[in-house]
Amino acid sequence: MKPRVIQLAVATVMLAAIWYVVLFLPLQREHQAIGAQIAEAEAQMADFNGTISQLPSYLETRDELHKRMADMNSKLYAKQDVLKLLDRLKQDAADYRLRVVEVIPPVSELLQLSRTLPVAGEPQFLNVTLKLTGSYVSFGEFTGALEHEEFFRGVTACHIGTPDVNLPVQYAVTFRALLGIGTGRS
Repeated sequence: MKPRVIQLAVATVMLAAIWYVVLFLPLQREHQAIGAQIAEAEAQMADFNGTISQLPSYLETRDELHKRMADMNSKLYAKQDVLKLLDRLKQDAADYRLRVVEVIPPVSELLQLSRTLPVAGEPQFLNVTLKLTGSYVSFGEFTGALEHEEFFRGVTACHIGTPDVNLPVQYAVTFRALLGIGTGRS
């Protein structure tokens, strides 16, 4: 009977080992994988909850930054002012039968205007040089009208003449313009 007991004991141990290897280990690995997935999902959920809890302060900060940006943009020197001024000058010259050859706002001044924020209540100026061709009378009438414009702040240079007598008379007038006003048609 002893060999039979030994055979049963060996068979039982072998059956237990097979059960352990075939059934228990895969279930244990699956249980561990599911546990790891649960831990990862919990970590993601905690991160999500942290993000959600920060959302109101983010929205408040975003709204405040949008307000500040809008405020700064309203104070910024608008390039539209320069464009309106230059269009106005070109149209006024055409009204006086003058041809605009060149309009020169100094690049250094334009760069300075775009880099700095204007101080509330302080005006911004731009030196503008107009090179024109036409008759003396038209040029005189144009400069006379220019001196009465709201944006006009004084002539800084003026040149009348032409290098060739066969060409129309060329004029160059440099003046200071106050930006932001008086650029619309009256």
